[in-house]
Amino acid sequence: MIRAVLDWCRRATTRQDDLGLRERLREAAPVDGAAAERAWEVACGAYAAREPLPGRRRHRRRVRALAVASLALLLGALVLSPAGAKVGGWIDRAIDPAPSRPAAALPAPGRLLVSGLNGSWVVEHDLTARHLGEHPEAAWSAKGNYVLLTNRVGLSARDDRGATRWTLERPRIGNLAWSRGDGYRVAYRSGRTLRVVAGDGSGDRLLDRASAPVTPSWRPGPTAEHVLAYARPGGRVELRDVDRPVAGGRTLIGSGPPVRALAWVSPDRLLVLRGGGLSLLDAAGRVLSRLPGPSAGRFHALTASPVSRTAAFVRSSPRGATSVVWSVRFPADGPTRPAAGPTRPGLLGGRARMVFAGAGTIRSLAFSPDGRWLAFAWPPSDQWIFERVGGRPRLATVGHVTRRLGHIGDPADSAVVGWAR
Repeated sequence: MIRAVLDWCRRATTRQDDLGLRERLREAAPVDGAAAERAWEVACGAYAAREPLPGRRRHRRRVRALAVASLALLLGALVLSPAGAKVGGWIDRAIDPAPSRPAAALPAPGRLLVSGLNGSWVVEHDLTARHLGEHPEAAWSAKGNYVLLTNRVGLSARDDRGATRWTLERPRIGNLAWSRGDGYRVAYRSGRTLRVVAGDGSGDRLLDRASAPVTPSWRPGPTAEHVLAYARPGGRVELRDVDRPVAGGRTLIGSGPPVRALAWVSPDRLLVLRGGGLSLLDAAGRVLSRLPGPSAGRFHALTASPVSRTAAFVRSSPRGATSVVWSVRFPADGPTRPAAGPTRPGLLGGRARMVFAGAGTIRSLAFSPDGRWLAFAWPPSDQWIFERVGGRPRLATVGHVTRRLGHIGDPADSAVVGWAR
């Protein structure tokens, strides 16, 4: 019976009349946002719960056909609306995902930086891990020669051999950001204040007395390495050359929903994540494109590639039941005029791709130094996931993360926070 149904569907899709009817029905049906959200959760949950089936390729084809026939019953209620067509595309990719392979080493050169409640680790290219101590937050220097570490009394910097190069005593330190390029500046928050210190630990000074709990973002480019974008209370975003007086600063966003993350995707394009969604700004603060936030759930874990005009973020369902990772590549000749309204969802003026979908919360994302891979921890499976975002899609995994890091606890406590050479 299943074969007969599939044959009928194959014949029907070749008829132009049926295609025309399908398009008219799709256009006539109203968009049901709530139904799309519910279908999204069903699709993501099914993707996360799937298990590889042993057996010959012929057996896998039969199983796949049964899965397609079963999902056809679900999709029958969805294909009559544009939202249903979108969900259908997501489910289609989940049925036949790219094969993964257990990794014996990192898929690209470099080392990972992993942090959590149990401390921080450096993971070498061969996957051996070195515990740096009970430091809940860490950040790489621009070239990966040093690691910034926080503790209860302040901040410290260590070199490749683990030797401490300098320390700084300040209360409640967090939101670390080492400048790009020369790496001569470090921005950090101490309580509500935002401060800047030189890369050798000298010249610690106050930059702003009132900052929001958001990691600041250094502007890339040889002429703007010491220009910092940071958030203030009330949804404000400031741009400041830290080597110049206060008068040299500029307000990019005056007010609005609280800022959650900032990321430069090029010297003249800044991504701002707020409660209302994602916005792409130029260096003057004009909004070039917008991506409204989901009606349920949120966007978070925004990060940018170190070498290309690519960004990635996570779309989580309510209470973190499921997470979907998206990447967006922005063309060099992207939007140059202010947006008149919301950009087509998923684009932000660039080329978007769904990278991964699974159960649980994905806390942070990290690009490889060459910008071709995206790494993140997937707590439900106790794995690190590596997805290639540059070129043909490819997936690699590293399992037993908790055992590999040598501690006993909840895998959700640790996250991949950096990838350096």
